[in-house]
Amino acid sequence: MQTKSDKRSATQPDDAADHVWVGAALVGMGQGDTGRAEHAARTGRHVLTARTRIEVLEVYCTRCRVPYSKSACARPCTGAPLRTSVHLTR
Repeated sequence: MQTKSDKRSATQPDDAADHVWVGAALVGMGQGDTGRAEHAARTGRHVLTARTRIEVLEVYCTRCRVPYSKSACARPCTGAPLRTSVHLTR
């Protein structure tokens, strides 16, 4: 579920020079619970409960990989455009 504040991060930036900020975080799989860990490793997904708090380790631009800072926000992004999954019709 996306909130208003994270809708923009899930879409293309308005301008090619805009940074797209993401947070790298640690998400616990549970002690001794190999089923959850195996599923996350296989699918690349893990569902969290609504009130789960996670610790964000780092915030960076997903396009150019520059760490978040006020000076980085002032500079344009030099990274590649985000990939989109678009189904082409014939």
